Amino acid sequence: MSAPAAAMTLLWCDHALGLNFKKALEQKEEAPKEVRALLAEREEKRKAGNFAAADEIRKKISAFGWHIRDTDTGPKLSQKEN
Repeated sequence: MSAPAAAMTLLWCDHALGLNFKKALEQKEEAPKEVRALLAEREEKRKAGNFAAADEIRKKISAFGWHIRDTDTGPKLSQKEN
């Protein structure tokens, strides 16, 4: 199977199964300034060992429609699914 044919097959499967890979690939929206500021504040709280405050900030970020995934290289923000 050629590369273009494989790509078309993947897009068809994506659509048929409702996986929304195409939509996810197209969505590379940067978090709003306020959310990025909250994320920086949360990192300061975590580094200081104030995990209760960090959890409260996580809830605020979540209320803006963003999800935090903590990784070895730092936190990563992604938009929540509608």
